[in-house]
Amino acid sequence: MKIKYLVKSVLFFFLVSPVAMAQDFLQEAFFAQDASKVLVAAHRAAHNFAPENSLLSVENAIKEGIDIIEIDVKTSKDGVVMLMHDGTIDRTTNGTGKLENYTFEELRKLRLKNADGTLSKHQIPTLEEVLHLANGHILIDLDLKLKNIKPVIVDVQRTSMQKQVFFFDSDYSVLKKIKRIDPSLYLMPRTHSDKEVAKAIRIFDPVIIHIDPSFYTKALVDDLKSKNIKVWINAFGKVDKSLAEGSNDLLMDFLKNGANVLQTDQPEKMLKSLKSAGLHQ
Repeated sequence: MKIKYLVKSVLFFFLVSPVAMAQDFLQEAFFAQDASKVLVAAHRAAHNFAPENSLLSVENAIKEGIDIIEIDVKTSKDGVVMLMHDGTIDRTTNGTGKLENYTFEELRKLRLKNADGTLSKHQIPTLEEVLHLANGHILIDLDLKLKNIKPVIVDVQRTSMQKQVFFFDSDYSVLKKIKRIDPSLYLMPRTHSDKEVAKAIRIFDPVIIHIDPSFYTKALVDDLKSKNIKVWINAFGKVDKSLAEGSNDLLMDFLKNGANVLQTDQPEKMLKSLKSAGLHQ
């Protein structure tokens, strides 16, 4: 019996260790990030050539070497955590109404739409499926589209993904609940002013903060970096549009204030531009 137990233990070590090592590498790369380097976050995963918030969009992000995927989570009628951004499933699937009004089995019968509106073969994925796929490969920003966050935390803990996931919300009461349930989880509070940044730091002592372009200044970024806090900002709008058109001028100008993480709908093109400029490893 002892020999059998030892063999099982050794096999478990060799199966699990590579994943654990990969998770540690991702975590260390994030925290030890060179101040001159920028991380790319794919909004709703890499969805230019796949349905948004789909397993394929996650696979694409991993293959491209993108650093982070942002995904949106809700719960089905029977409590399964699934990916969906909108208030209804109308735009992104061949179904109608709210995701929360359908059971998991009912939702699995639907198909996701591509960016051009055509129907794909892909189903609405569960958070657990995405966590397994991303394990050891890519960081995840969870945009919480729900109030009951316990099932989300359970999925993250059950898949041992605590080192790879950030919980994002502008509702600080939700983030406080997460902190009470598991203080080891990473939180990314949304802020809308310098004053709110100070409040977020006081309440959460976060490793990363989401700021808006309206108060994105070099002074603020330098102050946050001095506190070992990463700065996340969205590059939607003009920056993304210029990237889509083949120019990186606005991107380079946008980076002058020093943000660490840029969220984009053009992750492939942003990654290429950053690498060409020596701003991505």
